[in-house]
Amino acid sequence: GYEHLKTLLTKVAQEAFPPHMPEFTGDPAVMKRIRRLPQGSSSFRSINSWKPEGNLVAHFTEHTASINQLAISWDNLLFASCSDDGSVKIWDCSRLERNVTNRSRVTYNRQGGRIKCLTFIQQTYSIAAASDNGSIHVFRVDMRNAGSALKFGKCVPVRKHQLNQEYAITIKHFTSDASNTMAGSKSILLLATNKGNIYALDLLTMETLWKLKNPISYGVITSIVTDRLHTWMLVGTTRGFLTLYDLRFQILLRSWLHYSGSRINYMLLSHDPKAEGKHVIIAAGTNEVSVWDIVQLCCVEVFSVKLGEDMPKAINDIHTDHYKALEAPSEDDLLDEPEIINEAHFAENSIQAVVSPSDCRFIITGGSDRKLRFWDIARAESSSVLLGLDSDEPKPRYITAVHDQIKFHFEYPYSQRNSSSTSSMHMGDSSGSHRGHYQSPKETNFTQQQHLLRNHTDAITDVILTEVPYPMIISGDRDGVIKVVS
Repeated sequence: GYEHLKTLLTKVAQEAFPPHMPEFTGDPAVMKRIRRLPQGSSSFRSINSWKPEGNLVAHFTEHTASINQLAISWDNLLFASCSDDGSVKIWDCSRLERNVTNRSRVTYNRQGGRIKCLTFIQQTYSIAAASDNGSIHVFRVDMRNAGSALKFGKCVPVRKHQLNQEYAITIKHFTSDASNTMAGSKSILLLATNKGNIYALDLLTMETLWKLKNPISYGVITSIVTDRLHTWMLVGTTRGFLTLYDLRFQILLRSWLHYSGSRINYMLLSHDPKAEGKHVIIAAGTNEVSVWDIVQLCCVEVFSVKLGEDMPKAINDIHTDHYKALEAPSEDDLLDEPEIINEAHFAENSIQAVVSPSDCRFIITGGSDRKLRFWDIARAESSSVLLGLDSDEPKPRYITAVHDQIKFHFEYPYSQRNSSSTSSMHMGDSSGSHRGHYQSPKETNFTQQQHLLRNHTDAITDVILTEVPYPMIISGDRDGVIKVVS
C-alpha cells in the first residue's frame, strides 16, 4: 500500500542522494512528511479509474510570456512552470482543492534570459532549469514545516553550469549506472541543445560525463525520450527525423523519418505493460499522435482528429502504407538537396503535449488548436474534448478501427448537416426569425466572455497531471496562462 511505496521511495532517494548531500534534499522533516489522500476520499478517485469532467478548478495568469514547460514533483506536492518571461514559478498542489489561491508560492528569477525547459531532480524538491542565455541553474525550493502547513522561503541555488554559444532545449534528470563510461551509479542531467549536442552532466560536479552529436542536417532537436533503465534514447527534430542511440556505449543505432515529414513536437515512453518499454508515443503531423514500436520500427496505434470528413468513408479509405517509417535520406543528399525535407512543413493544428500515466488506459493531449482532449483507449465513445469547444460547437464523436494491426482512434465532427445548419443559423438570419432562444447582445457578450475565461486563448504548450489533492490536469499556454481542470 501507500506506506510501502513511501518506504521504497525514501530508500531510492537515499541511494540517489546520500546523507552528505542535504543541499538537494533540504529539510528532512519536510521529506518525511506523510502525504495522505484527503479526508473522506476513497480509492475510486485513484487515477486509473478516473475520467475528467472538464471542470475549470483554477486559472493562473502570473506569467507574462509563453509557458515553455510544466513539471511536477515526485510526490505531486509541487508543480513548477518556466516561461519566456525569465522566471520559474513554484505552485502548491495541495492548495488546489479548497482555497484556490491564484498565486504561486515562490518565484525564481535569478537566471536571466528566457527559461526554455526544466525538470525536478528525482525524489527531491530541487529543480534544474535551462535558459536561452546558455545557463543551467539547479536550485532547491526552500520549505519548512509550520504546523500542518508548509512555509516557503526563497529558492536556494545549488549548482550552476554555463554552455558556450548554445542552450538547452530539453532537460531530464535520472540516476543510472547503465553507461559503460561510468563507475558506479551517477546522478545525471541529460540535456539536448539547439546546436544538436546531447550532454550527460554529473549533477554533483556539473562535469560532462559524455557528449553525443545529433546530425545537424536532421534539424534542431525538439524532444528526447529514454527507456526506464536509460539504456537507449530516442531523439526527434524539427525536420521529422527520429534517431535511436544506445546510451550504454553512446552510439547511434539508426535514424528514420516520421511519415508526416513534419516537426516532432513531443515524445513520451508508453507505460502500457504489454509494450514492455519498447513503445514511444510521438506527437507529429496534423492533430495526430502515433505510438511506435521502436524495435520493429512500426506504428501500432494512432489518435487522430479528422475535420469535416464523412467518417465511415474515411475509415474505409485508411492507407496504412502512409503510417510507415521512411528511410532517412543520407547526409550528402540532405546537404545537396535541402528541399528534400520541407522545414516549413509545420502542421497547421499540431499536438504539442501528451500525458499518459502508468497503469492507465487513457492519454491526454493539448496543442495549437487550444483544445485539451481526453482519449479513452479502451472505450472510444468515452473520449471527449475537455476544454476548447466554442459555445456553438457540438461535441465531437469518437470511433475506433483496426487496419493491418494498427489501431486507429478518430475524433470527428458530430454531423456535417448539423454543423453546417448551426453555422448558417449563426452566420445569417440576423433578422431573428428563429426565436428558439433569443439572446440579448448583453447576454451574448456575457456567454462569450465566460467562454474566453474558460478556454485557452492561445496554443497549449504543455500538459501535466497531479493526483494531489485528487486527479487534475494542469495545462499551460503561449499566452502565459495556466489552467487546472478536474
